[in-house]
Amino acid sequence: MARSPTPDVRSFFPRHSRAGAVGGTLDLTHIPDDQGVLPLLGRPHDTRHIVRRITVPRQSRDPSVVEDARLNHFLTHLLPALRAGSLPGCLIYVNDSLDFNRVAAALAKESVDCAMLSEDVSDTAAKEAKRSFAAGMVGALLLSGRHFFYHRTPPRGTRHLIFYSLPLHAPLFATLATPHPSSTGALTVVSLVSSLDAAPLARILGRSRARNILNGKQDIRTL
Repeated sequence: MARSPTPDVRSFFPRHSRAGAVGGTLDLTHIPDDQGVLPLLGRPHDTRHIVRRITVPRQSRDPSVVEDARLNHFLTHLLPALRAGSLPGCLIYVNDSLDFNRVAAALAKESVDCAMLSEDVSDTAAKEAKRSFAAGMVGALLLSGRHFFYHRTPPRGTRHLIFYSLPLHAPLFATLATPHPSSTGALTVVSLVSSLDAAPLARILGRSRARNILNGKQDIRTL
């Protein structure tokens, strides 16, 4: 499957959103890179953001090397917890279609109890996957970037959110990382990042914080 281009996000999002807003609305169409969207969401006491920096061999900027390192990081550091059932209600967002297929194959190989939402599933199958996830009938839900871009409805029942790769548009991150109003538990958000993620990370965290995370000594940051 080829890597598919994504249409202009402005035609899919309203100018304002109430996600995370206190006493008003947020303009998500004009977010300065030096600020990022995360500070605009506020700091819900029941949400924790963790950024994990991927170790890339020889600091390569070859996309194929980086994506191999990303998959290895996921398999080494996150998959064991998924397999053991230690991350209930785990939503895994994968921005790229090729990466989505690689992660799906890895989860199937490890027999992880997981439903999937991609641009290839029917509306009926998508509704069933969301229902099963919300009811706790499956432990994880794999979500493709293109499916979420077009549907934009966050699945209910998310307690752990893994951004295997970051969305290119900050409003997508904001929508997923904002706890659902009906949620009663805490939400943990884990983002995997590499040096190639500088631009989307800046849109989310702001330029200064993104630079510190990518160039600092710590591989794991809790925000």
